[in-house]
Amino acid sequence: MFTENDGDKGLMVILINETLKHQLWGNEDPVGKRVTNDRGQHWQQIVGVVGDVREFGLDHAPLPEVYAPQKASPAPGVVLVRTSAEPRSMAKALTAAIHDVDPQTAVTRIQTMEQARYESMASPRVTASLLATFAGLALLIAAAGIGGMMALNVSQRVREIGIRMALGARPASILRMAMGQGLMLTFFGIGIGVIGAIALTGFVKSFLFELPPTDVFTFGGVSLTLMTAAAIASYLPARRAAAIEPTQALRAD
Repeated sequence: MFTENDGDKGLMVILINETLKHQLWGNEDPVGKRVTNDRGQHWQQIVGVVGDVREFGLDHAPLPEVYAPQKASPAPGVVLVRTSAEPRSMAKALTAAIHDVDPQTAVTRIQTMEQARYESMASPRVTASLLATFAGLALLIAAAGIGGMMALNVSQRVREIGIRMALGARPASILRMAMGQGLMLTFFGIGIGVIGAIALTGFVKSFLFELPPTDVFTFGGVSLTLMTAAAIASYLPARRAAAIEPTQALRAD
């Protein structure tokens, strides 16, 4: 990092980030090397490498960056302060400390790191909220659709169920049969849906940060929700059909 003397007259020193290091030197250590951006009129010596920062948003890849000492190019900037106390309680003390050094310095804005991070993600957060809302509605519609189809399928088989019961089938076996067939259809449908979702993950990568597009918990939660809806929809009409007398079921059409 910089020292107290960096930025004084003499050779200009800089820090570079990991992205610039890899672009220009790969795995080679760049510390001690010199660079210029004006065809050799002024040279800058690299004294350190720092980590990348997503300065322009979480959805933008880190750019090659160079850091110079504040004394070498004084300009309005940001002072980052680490405190052991609650950050908001230090606002007045920090402002007073700055004015003790220079009463003419304007302190225009004080915010915590949490506030800065929250504001930087405002736009992605709104987009994610809208997508989550529509995805939730789509999930409810899909679950309702599966439930309706399974209920209709079992209800249409009341006569078949009556025949099976007249031939000695027990209510428990009727329930297992109806639910097993319904869940098998749902299982194949979910399998096809998961394959299609994985194939289309490229469309949502730009909205994700530190989350893989094939997140296991997301796919597992959606699949479990649909399977649960299918199980409930198959169970309720099958239980009603298994509870009636075989003669009544045989007369149903």
